[in-house]
Amino acid sequence: MITAIATSLLLISVGCTCAQESPFDSGGGSAVPTKPTKVLEEPDVGPDTPQTARLLIRSVKQSNPQSPVELARAIKVMLNVRQFEFAKYFLSRLMAASMDQNQQAELVRKLGSDFFFTLHATAELAPEGRDFSRQMLTTSRQVQHSPEQVQRLIEKLNDPSIAIRSRAFRGLRRIGPTAIAALIEVFADQDRQDVFPGVRGALRSMGDQAISLLRGAAVADHAGVRSESLQALAHYRGEGVADVLAAAAFSATENVQVRNAVAYAMRNQKHPLPASSDLVSRLKDRANALLTGKETVRGSLASTMQVWQWDAEINKLQPLRVTLATASRYEAVRLAREAYAIDPQSITLRQLYLLTELEVTKRSVGTQGYSSVIMGKDFFKKLPASIGTVSPQELNELLKLAVNKEAVAAAIACCELLAESGDTQLFHSADSQLPPVVQAIMLGDRHLQFAALNVIDKLDPKTAYPGSSFAVKLAVFLADSHQRSVGLVGHHRMEVAQTIAGTLPSVGLFGASAATSRSCFNFATRDPDVSLLLISDTLVGPRFDELIRQLRADFRTARAPVGLMLRGGRQNQAITRMLADDPLTYAFPVAIDEDLLAAHVRRASSLVDADLSLVNDDDRYRHAIAAAKWLEKISADRQRFGFYDLGQYQQQLAGLLYRPGLEDAASHILANLGTPLAHRELANLASQKSVPPQRRRIAADSLNRSIKNGSTLLTRGQIQQQYDRYNASQFEPEKTREILGSILDAIEQRRDDAR
Repeated sequence: MITAIATSLLLISVGCTCAQESPFDSGGGSAVPTKPTKVLEEPDVGPDTPQTARLLIRSVKQSNPQSPVELARAIKVMLNVRQFEFAKYFLSRLMAASMDQNQQAELVRKLGSDFFFTLHATAELAPEGRDFSRQMLTTSRQVQHSPEQVQRLIEKLNDPSIAIRSRAFRGLRRIGPTAIAALIEVFADQDRQDVFPGVRGALRSMGDQAISLLRGAAVADHAGVRSESLQALAHYRGEGVADVLAAAAFSATENVQVRNAVAYAMRNQKHPLPASSDLVSRLKDRANALLTGKETVRGSLASTMQVWQWDAEINKLQPLRVTLATASRYEAVRLAREAYAIDPQSITLRQLYLLTELEVTKRSVGTQGYSSVIMGKDFFKKLPASIGTVSPQELNELLKLAVNKEAVAAAIACCELLAESGDTQLFHSADSQLPPVVQAIMLGDRHLQFAALNVIDKLDPKTAYPGSSFAVKLAVFLADSHQRSVGLVGHHRMEVAQTIAGTLPSVGLFGASAATSRSCFNFATRDPDVSLLLISDTLVGPRFDELIRQLRADFRTARAPVGLMLRGGRQNQAITRMLADDPLTYAFPVAIDEDLLAAHVRRASSLVDADLSLVNDDDRYRHAIAAAKWLEKISADRQRFGFYDLGQYQQQLAGLLYRPGLEDAASHILANLGTPLAHRELANLASQKSVPPQRRRIAADSLNRSIKNGSTLLTRGQIQQQYDRYNASQFEPEKTREILGSILDAIEQRRDDAR
C-alpha cells in the first residue's frame, strides 16, 4: 500500500514540475475550449471506498492539481483505483481549462496517446471521456502534421545539437509521407541550400515509405529535385529501385550532371548496372502488363492507394487517391517513359509511352461530363519536348494499338482527339481493313463506342467505308434506351428466373428474365440498358457456355459482366478454363436467398473497371440523344449518306417515338425514311388522344412533310381509318381535330397533285 501511495504521489509531483516548464503557460494559437465547460461538484468519499483508494484520493486533493498535466495525472490515478466519480470530476475540470491547439497537442505529447485511448474506452466516463479524447487526439494530429510544424522540424535537421536533430528526424518520420514530400520540395528552392545537408540525411533514412515519393519526384521537371531524389533513392533496396536508377543513368534525354550523380550513387551503394537492352526489355514488358491490366501494382491491401506526382506549376509533390487499376496505369506511364528515354528512336517505345499517357490522362479526366478539349490540353502538356508533334495519322495508329491491347481509356482519348483534329482519310486504308474507329466500336465498351460514334459524326465521311453498317447498328442500339440499369436473369425455369429477377431491385437493378439461351441473347443484344447478366448452367439450346461465347462475340455485349449460377456450386474443368480466359465472368452457387444473391451480384458487377466502364442513367441518356441526332442527320440526306442502311431498323426506330427526349428526332427520322411502316407509325402517334398535343403535332407535321415530298404510303384501310378518326373527333378539343385534319389535307393534296 505504501508503495502504491508513493508512486501516485510521485506522479502528481512530476505533473507539477512538468507544468512549470510546460508551454501551456505561453500564449500561442487560438483558444479552443473543450466541452463541457461546467465543472462538476466534487464527490464525497463513499463509506465503501477501500483504504488504499481513500489515501490516494486524499493525496491527490492535497496536491491541489491545477494545470492540465496535473489534472490529467489525477484522472489517471483515479482510474487506476477505479474511482470513476472522482475521475469524472477531474475530467470536467480538465475539459473546462482553456487550451489552445498547441497546448492540446503538447498535452498529448507529454501524456502519450495511450492515456487518451483509455479515456475513450472507459464506459464510466462516457460520453465526455470519448468526446474529449477524440478532440485531443485529432487536434494533436492536426498540429503535428501542419505545414508550419513540418517546416520547423526541417529547419532543426541542421541544428548543432544531435539531440535536437534526432528529435526533429523522429518527428518527421512519424508524420510520414506529408513530411517526406516537404523534404523533397526543399530542393526546388535554391534559397534554402543551407538545409540541404540535413534534408539529404533525413531522406536516406526514412524507410520504405519514402520510395514511392522519391520515385514520383524522380521525374520532376526540376533537375535539382530529380538529382537529389534519385541519389536518395539509391540508399534503398525496394522493388524496382535499381531499374529506376539504371534508367536515369542510361537516359538519352537526362541532364548530364544528373546522370553522373546517379551513376556515382549506384556505385557507392553497390547497385548493379544491367545491360541497357535488358533494362529496356524489362521496362517495356512490365509497362505493357500494367497497361493491359494483366498485372497490378502491389503494396496496398485496400482498394485504393496514393500515387505521388510532381506538379511543375507549384513545385510540389501532390498525392492522388486512385484505385489500384488506375495506380497500375500510372506505374505503366513511368516505366514506358523510362524505356523511351533510353531509346528515343524506337517507334514501339514511343507508341507505348504515348498510349500510357493517354490512358492515365483519360482516367484522370473521367468519362462523365468530359471535355475532349480539356483532355487534349492535359495530355499534350505532359509530353516531353523529345516527343514533338503527334499527328492525326499517329493518333489513328495509336487508336488501333489501344484497341488491340484493350486499353479502353487510351482508345477513348484517341477518339476524342481525333474528333477534333482528324479527317475522313482515317476511314480508308490500302488493305480495306476495318478502320480503327470501327474496331473501337467492336471492342464493346460503351463509353468507347460513344466516343467512336462521335468521331464518325464529327468527321462526317461522305462515302462508304469498311464497317459503316456497324455505326448504324450501334446508333440504333444506343438510342433505344430507357435510362435504367437492367439485370437479366437466364434460367430454364421461368418462375425461378423471375424469382431471382425480383430480388435485383435491392441492388439497384431493374430485373428481367428469360427461359432460353436464345431469348436471353436476343434481349441482351436488343436492350442497351443490360448492365449485368445472371446465367444459369441449366440453359440449353445453345448451352450456357456457348451462350457466353456468343455474348462475348457481339460488340453490344462483349464487355458485359456475367454471373454464372452453378447447380451444386462445383466447377468442372471446362468452366474453370472458361473463367480463366474470361475475366468478366464470375461463377457462384445458385441462391434464392436475397442477401446472399445480392453479395454475388455485387461481386459480379465489380468485374468491370469502376474508374472507366460503369454506365449510369445520365450516360445512357446522353448516348441516346447523340445517337438519335446522328441518325436524324444521316436520314435527312440520303443522297450523301445513302450507304448507311436504315431500312432494316425501321421497327426499332419507330419505337423511339415513345422515348422521352427522342420524340422529335424519331419523327424526323421516320419522315425521312418515307416507308409504309414509317407513315403508319407516325399516323398512329398523331391520332393517340393520350399523347400530349405538342408531340402529336410534331408527328403529324413529319408525316405531312413525308407525304408531300414523296407519296402517301398508307393503305386504303389505313386512310379510311384516318377519316374515321377525324369524324369521331367532333367532340374532341379543337387542337385534336386540327391535327387529324392536317393529315387528311396532306393525303388529299398529294392525291390531287398526282392527278
